[in-house]
Amino acid sequence: MLTIVQNLITGINGFAASHLCDLLLANGEDVIGVARDPSKNENIKHHGDRVRVLQCDVGSWEEIHQVLSKTRPQRIYHMASLSYVPTAHLNWREAFQTNVFGTLHLFEAVREHEIDARIMCVGSSEEYGVIFQEDLPVRESNPLKPVTLYGVTKASAGLLANSFVHREGLDVISVRPFNHTGPRQSDRFVCSSFARQIVEIELGRRGFLMVGNLDAERDFMDVRDTVKAYRVLMERGDRGGVYNVCSGKTVSIRNIVDIFRTIAEKPFEVKCETSRFRSERPVHSYGDHSLLTMRTGWSPEITLEQSLRDVYLYWKERLTKNQEDKKH
Repeated sequence: MLTIVQNLITGINGFAASHLCDLLLANGEDVIGVARDPSKNENIKHHGDRVRVLQCDVGSWEEIHQVLSKTRPQRIYHMASLSYVPTAHLNWREAFQTNVFGTLHLFEAVREHEIDARIMCVGSSEEYGVIFQEDLPVRESNPLKPVTLYGVTKASAGLLANSFVHREGLDVISVRPFNHTGPRQSDRFVCSSFARQIVEIELGRRGFLMVGNLDAERDFMDVRDTVKAYRVLMERGDRGGVYNVCSGKTVSIRNIVDIFRTIAEKPFEVKCETSRFRSERPVHSYGDHSLLTMRTGWSPEITLEQSLRDVYLYWKERLTKNQEDKKH
């Protein structure tokens, strides 16, 4: 008899979590989601009643305790997070409550209720912090020297994962994703911000593209490749393992703008705004995914050009629809 895998995704309304939901459902698995506000379901509403979403603030011990005692999932993807670096800095109490205590609450609930679940703790490349040229590519063995408060919260959650693996015997895998983009990403992030601005230029709503440091080089990949890595690691990753999820190469922000020039329907002017520079981040950074690839056979498949085109088309459809709705 075929057994259907029962998954629980925290923060299911989020960008990457919604794409993971797509992938799991496409593979015939069951998905239960938790969200602080289930009504904010723009990213998953296309699934209708195929996904049951429960109200839960992971920062509340009582709420996560109640959800896990009722659902008892086989696999837990812990993706609930205050994930935008500047927001985490401004709202540091909420960042620590969600990213650190939310993780602690989840682990404690699994332990207390003796739930036989594999847990994926989704961290961030921000955990590595200060990166020098001789540190590249960034490997899982690199020391954690987070600079941003967001990075500190994610490193703390990763340390909690290690503690619960070795002290309580929980089955936890940790991942450190680097930059990923794709449809549904918030326009607070660089690729999605550029795509939205370009569509607004084409619709006559703005005059130019505002950018930050064009010479910065980052490791970018498609969110759909990212969540494929999550799923295959859930199946094949080592208990207590830590894995980078990245493309393994850099691309400059200038090159991203150039790619968007080939995608856009109209030419656009670029203006640099120094307030968009992030001084706490290294100018050049990229990861090494060889450990992930060796363990699972995974490798990124979607080109950056395709990712950026899909982000552009996402914003074009969304903003054009909004403009049409206002006419009627």
